[in-house]
Amino acid sequence: MMRNEMAELAIEIDVAYMFFWQTAWMIDRGLPTNVEASLLKLVVTELSQKLASAAMSILGPYGELEKGTKWTP
Repeated sequence: MMRNEMAELAIEIDVAYMFFWQTAWMIDRGLPTNVEASLLKLVVTELSQKLASAAMSILGPYGELEKGTKWTP
C-alpha cells in the first residue's frame, strides 16, 4: 500500500514538473498564461498537501513530535 502511494506521488510530481515547464515555456514566448498559471498553483498546492499527508502516514506518531522532546532522536 505504501509503495502504491509513493508511486502515485512520484507520478503527480512528474506531472507538476512538466506542467511547470510548459507554463514557463509559454511565458518565455509571451503567450498568455492566465489559466495555466492558476492551474499550476492549484496542482502544486494540492500536491504539497498530499506530500505532507504521506509523510505523516509514513512517520506515524513520530511525525508529530516536537524538536527537543525526549522521544526525538
